[in-house]
Amino acid sequence: MASSRVIRLAVIGLAFLAFTAAPAQAELILTSGNNVVFVNDNGTFNHQISVGSAAQGVVANPNATFYVANSGNQLIEFNAFGSTVIASTSGGAGALALNDPRGIARDLAGNVYVANFANDNVVRFNSALGGETEYGNLSLNFGRPTALVVDAAGNAFVTAINQVSGLGQLYRIDSLGNVTNLNADLTGTATVVTNQDLGVAFRPTNGDLLIAVNNTIREFTTAGVLVGTFASDTTAANNMVSPIGVGFGLDGNFYVANTSGSGTNGNNILQFPPGGGSNNASNFFQVTGPRFITFASPEPASLTLVALGSAAGLLGYWRRRKAARLDGEPLPAPEEAPAA
Repeated sequence: MASSRVIRLAVIGLAFLAFTAAPAQAELILTSGNNVVFVNDNGTFNHQISVGSAAQGVVANPNATFYVANSGNQLIEFNAFGSTVIASTSGGAGALALNDPRGIARDLAGNVYVANFANDNVVRFNSALGGETEYGNLSLNFGRPTALVVDAAGNAFVTAINQVSGLGQLYRIDSLGNVTNLNADLTGTATVVTNQDLGVAFRPTNGDLLIAVNNTIREFTTAGVLVGTFASDTTAANNMVSPIGVGFGLDGNFYVANTSGSGTNGNNILQFPPGGGSNNASNFFQVTGPRFITFASPEPASLTLVALGSAAGLLGYWRRRKAARLDGEPLPAPEEAPAA
């Protein structure tokens, strides 16, 4: 009798194991042409959707939706598979209208910020893509915003191109809308930037800003001071040319949208180790003209929070329940599954 119960429980445990096995997850989300492309964590293609016109900035939500801006002056929220439009907006009137939107970002409260390139400003929307306000205006410094990140205090760090000189710039817009020009020449040599957009990301280890400037990724403090080159590659295989989107994946590695790469691999997504480096990139994913990138929030590998993913875990749990009943003690709670 006992042996048959063990066999039944083992079968149930194996069923749990089969039921909770997770398929390959789309980790990297990028824009290319009119499409948003989803890439698995092993660098293979997952799926793509068309957004009707040139896809620009993209950012993921913790609730498994994502926002994307396009050249049709729209900001759209899709579900995780890109099959359903949850919300869409073209902004308000005047300065609040989307006009060639580029990079986008979100804050901890779920607000969405748009680098509104042709209007020289940053427009903020709430999580439902309403309630738009002008978060900051760069027109006094001839700045056309291209990309941005937002910190926990609501400071937006915005990269821009000076429409008069062609120099790359870095601004901070605080939560009150005060605009500070942190760096008026990101090259430091009065060199015109060749990137169409200047992608930016926070470096997790120290909070510095990593910015795509011409053919390198440069590191700056949040005061706009140049630290040095964080990542570059001039090899025959993965020559970095005019990168745009940058960011750290769920695996800790650093990724770059190599928009005009002239190496053997051509246009691609480059993968660097967490500390960046020189001439040490690998070809993570091949794609034509990648622009901005973001990373999906991690999804649970199991549908349960208890150690029922194996026959042993299930047997152990039921044995503890039986022992507690015999001793008159409260029934034990299932243990949390150990980290994979």
